[in-house]
Amino acid sequence: MPEPELAWRLTQLARLLWTRRTAEYFRIRSEGTGETITKERAGIGRRDREYAAARDDLVAEGRSSDDRVHVSVRGMREWTVRIRPGTGNTPPPESEGLLGGGAIGDG
Repeated sequence: MPEPELAWRLTQLARLLWTRRTAEYFRIRSEGTGETITKERAGIGRRDREYAAARDDLVAEGRSSDDRVHVSVRGMREWTVRIRPGTGNTPPPESEGLLGGGAIGDG
């Protein structure tokens, strides 16, 4: 699979996982309170608004151990996945025993 398509698919997967996580969070909160909760309450004061703005600007990043894949998100809304060219043709080092030479059960 070409890297741009793989990056797009991983971006969609990240969005889906975050959406499902958020839905489960609100389900659990609803169950705990006995009220249906489907979104966060609107901030009522200056500190609430400042907190929400800061959270929306927060950037989280992660990368694979071999530095081939980089994922970042801003405010848990803007997801970006970058994959180093050639990555799709090269198995990661930790999978070498599973994909050839030294498979489980050999020796």
